[in-house]
Amino acid sequence: MIKKLIKLWFTIAMYELGKWIGREVYYKLTANDEVEVPKDYVSINDQIDLNGVSE
Repeated sequence: MIKKLIKLWFTIAMYELGKWIGREVYYKLTANDEVEVPKDYVSINDQIDLNGVSE
């Protein structure tokens, strides 16, 4: 009886571990880390006249 319970718990634990690892691998493989910055993105040089306003 105890051997069956241990086997069942081991099977459930391995299922959950595999599910977790599979999800993490899927996220790593489908991640899009490259972000495109638009050419008209505001740079620090565009606001030189506003730098002294808060002082």
